Amino acid sequence: MMEVELVADTIIDPPQAEEETALLVVAVAAPIEFTSAQNLINEAERLIQDEALSPDKKKSKARVRNILNNINRTLEIVGQVANLFPPAKLGVEVLKGLLKLEIDRRDNSEQIVIMFHSMLTMMFMLRHLDKVTLDQDDDLAHHLEQLMTIISKTMEEFGDLADLYYNKCKQPVVRFFKSGDFKLKMHMFNDQFTKYRHQLQDILLTRSEVRSKEMSEKIDRIKENTEMIIARLGQPSTDQEKKAVAIVQECGRELVLHDKAKLEEVSMLVGGGRVTGNTQALLDTGLDELLVSNMQQFHWKLESSMSQMNDTLNKAKEAILKKLDSGPYELIEDPDVKAVWKANAWRLSVKCRHFVDELSNHYEEKFRNEASKADGSPPKDQWTLSIFSKVMYHPAIGDAIDEDGSGFISLYEVNSWLSARPPTWSVPEWLVYWAIGWKLGNIKYTNMILEQLDEISEMCEVYAEKHVKEENFKHHIGVYTQKIKIMKSIASWAATVQADDSAAQDLTHEGETRLQEMIDQSAKEQANMISERLEILKYVLDDPADLPVLLGGTEIRVELVFLSIAHLILGKHEEMMTSPKEELTDG
Repeated sequence: MMEVELVADTIIDPPQAEEETALLVVAVAAPIEFTSAQNLINEAERLIQDEALSPDKKKSKARVRNILNNINRTLEIVGQVANLFPPAKLGVEVLKGLLKLEIDRRDNSEQIVIMFHSMLTMMFMLRHLDKVTLDQDDDLAHHLEQLMTIISKTMEEFGDLADLYYNKCKQPVVRFFKSGDFKLKMHMFNDQFTKYRHQLQDILLTRSEVRSKEMSEKIDRIKENTEMIIARLGQPSTDQEKKAVAIVQECGRELVLHDKAKLEEVSMLVGGGRVTGNTQALLDTGLDELLVSNMQQFHWKLESSMSQMNDTLNKAKEAILKKLDSGPYELIEDPDVKAVWKANAWRLSVKCRHFVDELSNHYEEKFRNEASKADGSPPKDQWTLSIFSKVMYHPAIGDAIDEDGSGFISLYEVNSWLSARPPTWSVPEWLVYWAIGWKLGNIKYTNMILEQLDEISEMCEVYAEKHVKEENFKHHIGVYTQKIKIMKSIASWAATVQADDSAAQDLTHEGETRLQEMIDQSAKEQANMISERLEILKYVLDDPADLPVLLGGTEIRVELVFLSIAHLILGKHEEMMTSPKEELTDG
């Protein structure tokens, strides 16, 4: 019970009390939790040693997931101590963001995962943080701040390397030719993290008797096992891969890279397929240049990952409210929604249908009262009643608020929905937008998409005739046009909905004009936000971590803006296919 209450205090205390609370948490939790963390690290090191000395494909995947799990649990404990020193806290948050990206992957590289263990053991040195010593020694605190800034930057650079390896360089033939470059970079990062561990040890244990030769020897032993696993990156493990290595050794790397027939032969041997123009460009570009061009995109991914971590923390506040004496409604900022929540004595969540019904009833009564006080003059948002007062529209409103589709609306979901409202819109207008406005906007988007798909299909026919003798090109065109047909089938929903929809008939002329303004404003703002991020992603979505980047974190659900995204990407395809400067090279 003591521990739960301390965690609650850490999250909800006012800023001026955070430092004292953090000290109290560390003082209470340290003896048990640091021992637990050390045990987790020792277990991870045993798994790494097993992997280094006895590699086994059947066991590697389980070892890797166990190592990631141990790292994740240990990092939560380190984070409590890091709260004592802001630069250290930032370093832990960066590592947490990187770790989330890694855990979310379906398949993990053992070389990359063990580098996470190197970063963790480096950050675990923060357990020796002494707030009193840092307060008394400004030079020491300044030195630590500088080092933590460098560490955070280096960890992000390693994340860029991992992101490039998993995504842009995921084709087997690219990894085959660039494995040596990746291996050198990983060795370099491993050396840097080992050096930073030694430097943190020197700073944090400068006045402690814990400092010893034994600790330094352990750091070097961990590095040795890590080096053994990194060295295996790119080593041929099958007869086909060994044959590919033999071709490159016999013909020379440069000749194979620029001989299309030999390059495709090697690609097939290592498990790849046809070599596209994009793949050839990756092979012709140095790793350093690829890392620089990928960094901005990866930085957005990392920021989104860190934002999701904070988002999770905000959701945890709801559970902590069970410990509070005041009502949960106090966390709702909008006065009308707060009044409804309070009047119904709801706690942390409420059935979706009940919430929308009660909110609708609240505004109906509010508008009647306002009209009576104004001698019958209708309130500003009176027009919205003709829509959200009808029960038939309530499910659409509820779906917009109920992020997880559970059928219940939580405090977090209410606040998230309210915070997404454009500043100039009222809550009743926001209700109407989700009742019918969003659907009407999607119908418009779908009609534009169908026009784009027709135009692209015609252009594909022209390209196919132009390159009729190029089998490789015809293959890419065939794959692409098949995807266009699938999109046309998906987009056919709009014709049925348009024929049956009579929502606009329920509106006054004033209401219809205002709703159209809202739909246009929403579409414009979405397009501006998404197009800016698509430019960063170069209009390619090839990694699940790209979605939070595209959406600016987790505040927007992808299904709510999917058609806007599709319209913009198809527009880019049209632009590329009609531009005389562009040549279609990939499907």
